[in-house]
Amino acid sequence: MMKEDEIYEMLTEVFVDVFDLDELDLSPQTSAQDIEEWDSMSNIQMLVAVERALNIRFSTVEVSGNRNVGEFVQMILSKLNS
Repeated sequence: MMKEDEIYEMLTEVFVDVFDLDELDLSPQTSAQDIEEWDSMSNIQMLVAVERALNIRFSTVEVSGNRNVGEFVQMILSKLNS
């Protein structure tokens, strides 16, 4: 079972790769407004990368409700623990 800090580490790697960033300080409050490269297309690429990394699937309804990374991480934890 992954812990919350492990998910943040994995997400940081995915975000740096997908959004082509040199570095990133990912926090629970981070949102699309904080990352200039985070648009609708890169959001899909990020979601697919996370699905592949964790071998899980997201529905459109699940991901559309997330307002920030903290909510996304809680959703991932819920899926991993269900």
